[in-house]
Amino acid sequence: MINTRLIIIFVVIVILILLILIALLHFLRSGRKTSRRNKHVKKKKAKTTSSHKRSAAGGPAAKKASPGRAASKTGQGVKSRAVPDAAKRSGKTSGPVPVRLPDDGIEKYARMTEDYTLSKFDVRLKRNELKKYYSERHGFYCVDFTYTVPEDVSFAVFKGNLNDMDTALSNVSGVDTITFASDGVKPVFRTTFYLNK
Repeated sequence: MINTRLIIIFVVIVILILLILIALLHFLRSGRKTSRRNKHVKKKKAKTTSSHKRSAAGGPAAKKASPGRAASKTGQGVKSRAVPDAAKRSGKTSGPVPVRLPDDGIEKYARMTEDYTLSKFDVRLKRNELKKYYSERHGFYCVDFTYTVPEDVSFAVFKGNLNDMDTALSNVSGVDTITFASDGVKPVFRTTFYLNK
């Protein structure tokens, strides 16, 4: 009779040996894979370092890089570009510059009045006096424009439209405006601009 215990022990030992062999094979395979990966990484690092050295020493990478790119990296390209741009701009502005006329001062108030009467009534005023003065009574500067209306224009009609004219001149000039009619024989008027604004 074969002892069953011995058979069972033998089978268990064989199974354990097989498991140990399988584990060893698996361990060896994983070790080979990691060694291959390490070698591949080392090769890549060696290639990148050699390419950097070549480009720094004037290798093919450095030859391919244009001088404009190299200059732009160091900041010299920006300076070289800025110089011609500035020269172009200076060349554009170096031409004849339109001269700005100085402010006419109180002349603009006379022109406002003349333009309004010409466009509204088709009347050309004859200038008598244009002056600027400080009004003690009002406490600010005023401009007086004194003018004569042509004889063919009705004095009463022109005087009847003074309120509309004062409103229009106030809107255009931005200051309060009042027109007075003189008591003389000639149809003389005085438009006063109160420069309190």
